[in-house]
Amino acid sequence: HPKVLYFEKPVNGYKYWLVSTPYPYNTAFYENPSMVVSNDGTHFVEPNNLKNPISGYPSKYWNGTYYSDPYMLYDYDHFELFYRKTSSDSNNYVYMKTSSDGTTWSDAKIILNNDPNEQYMSISVVKLNNKYKIWYVNYNNSVRYIESDDLITYTKPVNVSVSDFNGRIWHGEIQYINNKYVWLFMIKYKLFYSESTDGINFSKPKLINTELDELKNISNNIYKSTYIINDDTVELYIPYRVYDEYKKRHVWRIRHKKVDKSKFYD
Repeated sequence: HPKVLYFEKPVNGYKYWLVSTPYPYNTAFYENPSMVVSNDGTHFVEPNNLKNPISGYPSKYWNGTYYSDPYMLYDYDHFELFYRKTSSDSNNYVYMKTSSDGTTWSDAKIILNNDPNEQYMSISVVKLNNKYKIWYVNYNNSVRYIESDDLITYTKPVNVSVSDFNGRIWHGEIQYINNKYVWLFMIKYKLFYSESTDGINFSKPKLINTELDELKNISNNIYKSTYIINDDTVELYIPYRVYDEYKKRHVWRIRHKKVDKSKFYD
């Protein structure tokens, strides 16, 4: 569940900042938001002075509680990181941390407390004019939208609509680009592109070209992807799961793919 940010002018020495939740061998105990950085978009390292995972661990030993689904934004001079906590009794919360340099992070605070009606899965956050606009996937794969000025009080959740589409949306990522909301979301296991002017009513989705040479004729599961939209190109970070014959188990990888906008979707 990666989320990438790109800076034309490096922040703390790096242009690409990527937060994701490692999931080695589908072990949820290690599924905690962790940061890596890069200057070419492909070769990533842990930044100096950062202790991963940023979130820490939800418990000392595995007890069914886990962190997941990070989303990160940069607001003028600092990072804001959001992520979900699911407890062993299936209660859901959203936490937030901030950092001025990407390596030293504030203590976590709960911004969305458990609500039996809301799942808070795969959160996206856009900050416009000091207002937080928040989307998340809810139970039964509905998508919900709320707003807040202070991350304390929120508007009543409303359902997001997608024109001419009845697939079961699983994860996604919304960004605000050129005065419109751009949404890349997945159903198991395909990616789609949609956009909106109001953040609630989205256009008919277009299938994204996710063909990767290493996946030809290989059983795989493509997962929630993150993206950078430039003037002429789109950079996609596509996670996928494949069976490793050498290790005799499934492994997760992320592929960095740059495509022309004209070839981005069908």
